[in-house]
Amino acid sequence: MVGSRSAGPSALGYVLCLLGFVTIVALVLAYFYFKVGMMDSLWSGIFGSVIAAILVSIVGYLILARRGLSLPSMQVSNHTGALVSFYPTHEDVNWGDIIDHARTLDIVVHYYGRWASAHEHNFIEFFRRGGKLRLIMADPQIPATMKVVREHFFPYLNGPQLLGKIAETVRVLADAHAEAGSTKASFKVYYFPKVLHYSLLLSNDRTLYLSAYDQFKGTNIRAPVFGMDLSKEPRLEEHWRSNLDRFLSESREAEL
Repeated sequence: MVGSRSAGPSALGYVLCLLGFVTIVALVLAYFYFKVGMMDSLWSGIFGSVIAAILVSIVGYLILARRGLSLPSMQVSNHTGALVSFYPTHEDVNWGDIIDHARTLDIVVHYYGRWASAHEHNFIEFFRRGGKLRLIMADPQIPATMKVVREHFFPYLNGPQLLGKIAETVRVLADAHAEAGSTKASFKVYYFPKVLHYSLLLSNDRTLYLSAYDQFKGTNIRAPVFGMDLSKEPRLEEHWRSNLDRFLSESREAEL
């Protein structure tokens, strides 16, 4: 679209311009070679029009590209295919299927009690397979953090209710881990000292399901969810792994 920014003439653009100039030279030589006694006014006009069209295209491209403008046919897509799925709401995701196919799960969220209860059976089977789960939530022992979380994201909850939601999340998942009875499985809880700006679930260290918190929060989760295959984009993978490492390094591990 006209007006979008670009980095100037691309290598491909220069190659096309060079081919255009070569074509012009070839047409001019052909014109003078065949002109004597053989070229009528019609063909003269055709040769002139073609040369003019190519020249205008080359000049126009160079001017637009140098000014940082691009046309639809000049745009190069930067899409890497890392975004593999999109869900209009949190409820549209088949979370049970994701848990059933996971070996490891990393979850970052303020609380997830009702969601964890709805998928308790999936988590029991996950732990029975030796699954490893790390849960990261805002620290309930820091009153200032809880106050901001409640005021900005959960205004319909009072302080004790928010703390209860966090405790419920831990209890449901801890019970699933205990019921599974697998010595290979693990469940760890980390409390982050600051407010979380999004929730995420990372499955098998590869597929990330990301959702931003609603600006105007209701009692139901309405925000869309974006599924990304981190293995398809190294920079994206590095970004989210770095974020997860920071969460873990700056959090305190809970005693269960």
